Amino acid sequence: MKLERDFIAPVDTAAVYNRAAAFFTLAGYRQEHGTLKFKRGSAVGSAMSFNPVNWQCEAEVRITPGMYPVCTVLYDIHVDPFEKSITRTLWNEELNRFQAYVSGGELTHFDNAANMARVKNYVVRTIGLPAGLLFAAIFGMVTGTLTADTGASYSQALVGGLAVFVLLSALVILAWSRMKK
Repeated sequence: MKLERDFIAPVDTAAVYNRAAAFFTLAGYRQEHGTLKFKRGSAVGSAMSFNPVNWQCEAEVRITPGMYPVCTVLYDIHVDPFEKSITRTLWNEELNRFQAYVSGGELTHFDNAANMARVKNYVVRTIGLPAGLLFAAIFGMVTGTLTADTGASYSQALVGGLAVFVLLSALVILAWSRMKK
């Protein structure tokens, strides 16, 4: 997903450079030496993590000098289409805060925790519940098969497998329902 925003910064070019570096560093990005390119997360984080902070993201700030410099912020965020639909608000909020700070606002503690938690919980709830139930079903079938191999009757193996499935499903649903909404 690529996001881009242009805005006029009512400060000089050096201030934009310094403010961009301060903002993205505080937000957890690593700055490429001597540039206004910033990276956060990793490809593994994009594939495995439910936390948006771990997703691979690259931000680049381009400054067009002038009486008031024009600031162009480019985000290149490596997420799948499912995650893209639920995180657009998160990245837009980060852009809004960056624009406000570069335009002369205060840089306070970077607190995106509420949005990050909301996105993380949404991803876990929509992916975790079906994945947990699928795991419970597979584990129940394996347990039933192993029970049948020990000489138990088919009905005993079926009951054993179903019991494991129900137990694991109950644990998954309990964990899912206790998550903050």
